[in-house]
Amino acid sequence: MTETRVREATPGDTDTLLSLWTALVDYHKSIERVRPTRWLGSVGETLRPLLEQVWAAPDRHTIFVAEIVGDVVGFVRVSLTEDRPCPARIDTLFVAEGFRGRRVGTRLLDCAYAWCRQRRAEEVAVAFIAPNDLAREFYDRAGFQPLLATYIRRL
Repeated sequence: MTETRVREATPGDTDTLLSLWTALVDYHKSIERVRPTRWLGSVGETLRPLLEQVWAAPDRHTIFVAEIVGDVVGFVRVSLTEDRPCPARIDTLFVAEGFRGRRVGTRLLDCAYAWCRQRRAEEVAVAFIAPNDLAREFYDRAGFQPLLATYIRRL
């Protein structure tokens, strides 16, 4: 099996990250029952500011990318937070469809955990859309446990 290399992302990875993230958004759209209005803009309008936040504050946010034979096949975005129940959170994790089941997601999580520990975070949380059974199964296997439920209502 080909080795997975995980490294911290750089601004030079922006286009690749946006492409992978778009695949995640497309998957979400295929299974969502409700979508917050702030997610209804174009993918670039919604996601590019999140990447810029990472590049602007690397002490609070980071992204790790997984590469196989030089191609980026997945990423994890992680951040420190002061306004949530846990001091750190996995904001986004995605592995391209053809590379799932090869421990790429686990390798990405391991790097995210190490980054959080280096910043003295004792716990990390993750949130994902309710109908995403693949994410639920992955995070269950990784040892996460449910804590909060979020409901949404349009005004």
